[in-house]
Amino acid sequence: MKKYTLAFFAILFIGYNLFAQYNREVFTHPLNLKPISIYHTPYAYYMELKSDNEGGWIAKVKHKSENYFEIDIEELNLYNVWVHLGDLGLIVQNNDSIAIPVYSNQDTNSTINEYIYESYIGLIYDISDNFVFLQLIIDDKCLFGWVENKYLCSNPYTTCN
Repeated sequence: MKKYTLAFFAILFIGYNLFAQYNREVFTHPLNLKPISIYHTPYAYYMELKSDNEGGWIAKVKHKSENYFEIDIEELNLYNVWVHLGDLGLIVQNNDSIAIPVYSNQDTNSTINEYIYESYIGLIYDISDNFVFLQLIIDDKCLFGWVENKYLCSNPYTTCN
């Protein structure tokens, strides 16, 4: 009986990780207005997505598979399309110049790689429940790490509270 129970929970855990939905709001074209590639499925090219006049489109990340995120862009009626990791962004919002930690793992008890004292745009490479793994360029230095959701803003046009 214990073997069956253990197998059931293992299958449940693996299935949850394979099919977990993020439902995380982000934006496209985080650092420039160059078109990004959109895919029907990972590796199946669909089209180039141009930016909006001033910046990117608000998108919702649904899943991650290998080097791709599945997204919806409601404003353009694009649903269940895929983009490369790093083609989406979030703003590390720091209006008060506080020390925002960038962690080595998705845990506040992990090593702090760096502190951020200003607002920056980060490229998204992974998402968890409470953290997002970002690439940040700070003073010409490339930094990777996990930032807590409470410091992130998904709207490139306004400040978030």
